[in-house]
Amino acid sequence: MPTHQTLGSLFTDIADAIRSKDGTTSTIVADTFPTRILNIPSGTDTSDADATAADIRSNKTAYVDGVKLIGTIQNRILPNPVLGLNPNTGVVSATVTLPQPGYVVADSSNGTLQLSTIPGATITPSNTSQVAATSGGYTTGIITVDPVPEETLTITSNGTYTPTVGHWFSSVTASVQSPGAALVPIETNFQAGYMSGSTAQGQIWHYEDPALCYSDIYEVTAGPRFFISCTAHPGTRFRAGFFTTDVRTLGPGETTTGEYIVQVTDPAAYRSINWQSTVNVGVDGYLVIQKENAGNPDVKVVVYNCDSWEE
Repeated sequence: MPTHQTLGSLFTDIADAIRSKDGTTSTIVADTFPTRILNIPSGTDTSDADATAADIRSNKTAYVDGVKLIGTIQNRILPNPVLGLNPNTGVVSATVTLPQPGYVVADSSNGTLQLSTIPGATITPSNTSQVAATSGGYTTGIITVDPVPEETLTITSNGTYTPTVGHWFSSVTASVQSPGAALVPIETNFQAGYMSGSTAQGQIWHYEDPALCYSDIYEVTAGPRFFISCTAHPGTRFRAGFFTTDVRTLGPGETTTGEYIVQVTDPAAYRSINWQSTVNVGVDGYLVIQKENAGNPDVKVVVYNCDSWEE
């Protein structure tokens, strides 16, 4: 059954439809329905559009305010980046610049930066500086620094010692010869006897009381060596000998023979001497230093125990 039963009802609904489209509210005469319907706007109102062809991609079209436009923006390909390296900080930078304005048809690009390479190496220490890696370079292998070779040293005399080039002293042992403590005589200026002898016959002690000679007597033990320092002046003489018998125990007419050490009997040949001798004592005994010329105080004798000395 038709929706409208009368023309009045049909015309009223047509008029309401026209007003809903053109936004008017006044009465519409039925005779103007065709004109009013033709004037109803259709689609989107583009009268306020402001795009131009320069805003539209090349070969693409659009309608602006009822006018068809063909775009003129050229397609562009994103160039590869320009890469850079700051050798002082290690920062890598990438810069991409379009040579001309346009539409980028790809949203990514790539590039490769080849750093200078440094191969792996083993550095051997020396007495000069060495460059292990240069600034801005990339090591392609392990750089190893060898340990500094070590060496030991035993010093037996004074001097300057330098390790082998590239080495270092891990330990230094000092074993420098030095005289031991000066011995104290058990008897000073002993007068009951004197010495005479030679290398061939040995040193002979003769009892005489009193003698004109003065002797210093030292008691020494087997094993160590002794350093004898004696300074004489013109008019003085001295002798040195080693005896296993204590010469102080001899009586009239008695003698004893010991090891001949030295005998200086020509004072004219010596104005000032420093005589040095090493006596290797194999048994306990007595070291006797005879100072002639009535024990002249100008004869100075010092005996050192050199047990710490090396051969």
